[in-house]
Amino acid sequence: MLNVTIAPHREFLPADSPEQKLFVMLKLRTTKEAARTRPSTAFAFIIDTSSSMDEVVVGETTPTGRTYEADGQSWREVTGGKSKRDIASASLSNLLDSDKLTERDRLALIQFDDKASTIIGLTAATAVQKTAIEQLREFSGGTRMGLGMLQALTMLSDENMTCRRALLFTDGQTFDED
Repeated sequence: MLNVTIAPHREFLPADSPEQKLFVMLKLRTTKEAARTRPSTAFAFIIDTSSSMDEVVVGETTPTGRTYEADGQSWREVTGGKSKRDIASASLSNLLDSDKLTERDRLALIQFDDKASTIIGLTAATAVQKTAIEQLREFSGGTRMGLGMLQALTMLSDENMTCRRALLFTDGQTFDED
């Protein structure tokens, strides 16, 4: 998997000289096969499910004429378009549908609003069901990003996989900046 080259800075050392130094350059290059592989990875997806993520940001919308209250704010209901939450969910679904994840990879799904909860603990990526992503619609509240991040980082710190990644999906409207 590696091409190794060793090059000393001189061809020989005199036998009669005390305290000699020899510098060696070690060059390691991956083979083409190794460059195409990647180590198994533990991914923790941290998804913001606060009410601000329901804001429609793409596409045409039609007002329904109804308003609703959430988190102390008044919102006008619309149909059509894609919300921030829709985009985050679609991104995760597309990743699961791609051939980028293998059975060696592990995936966790954590949602946060006023609190944080684990929807899926670290599971083989090929075994994750899309119904878990649909559960993101069941949450709404404020944005305590720190709780979600702490939960993910605690989960990943217990893993001994080569790569551990936390991916955060949020609009950044949080109230626990610390």
